[in-house]
Amino acid sequence: MLAAAGAAAGAAALAIWLTTAWLLDVADDASTGTERAKIRVDAVRTGLAAGGGAGAAVGLMLAFRRQRHAELATALGQLDAAERRITELYNAAAEQLASDKAPVRLTTLYTLERLANDNERHRQTIVNII
Repeated sequence: MLAAAGAAAGAAALAIWLTTAWLLDVADDASTGTERAKIRVDAVRTGLAAGGGAGAAVGLMLAFRRQRHAELATALGQLDAAERRITELYNAAAEQLASDKAPVRLTTLYTLERLANDNERHRQTIVNII
């Protein structure tokens, strides 16, 4: 995070320095002292505005990256939770297939059927168990 803030500050400082230096060089071509002073003040203002814009742009980019990372982490967490639920159901059903009671085995078969219908990736494994 500190490196990102440093990058934003560096980009802003570079934009300020480059813009101000260029505009101050242009201001040196002004004819009178008063006109030159006004142009120099405008050059500094413009340089600061350019630096602020560069800093804001880098800040927006970093905020976008942070948001994207959070969204990916959430999506992966949800996928992992779903896979964990499927595995738990699968393991419980596999254990219940060995039950002495016929209704438990029948319920297990229905559970495995539902898992197979809802999860194509696990379908063949479930068929093999049945």
